[in-house]
Amino acid sequence: EEDELQTLSSLGIDLSHLESFDDGLSKDAEGSPEIQQKLEYTTSLLKRLQQMQYDRLSVPPHPRLGHTILPPSDSEVNLATEITGNLTELAKQVPPGALVVDRVCTLK
Repeated sequence: EEDELQTLSSLGIDLSHLESFDDGLSKDAEGSPEIQQKLEYTTSLLKRLQQMQYDRLSVPPHPRLGHTILPPSDSEVNLATEITGNLTELAKQVPPGALVVDRVCTLK
């Protein structure tokens, strides 16, 4: 799990808010293995989606089409839809405070 978080962090995703999320979730997850299983399953789906997107975006453009990027396949869209549904269901099972950051972010 920590390796996965490091991967997200290396992609530039701010993970500082997860400390409070982990605190709230760990209390709930102890009594609910279904939540942990759903998280693990969704993590595996995210990895698959990342690979699918990487593969699609790594295809060299056709010489006559210029820099046209291939659109997502039906399976990529379906996978993204399933991930969205899973994350929505997981979000419904935790208190709102576990999903928001307490601090104010300022842009420089």
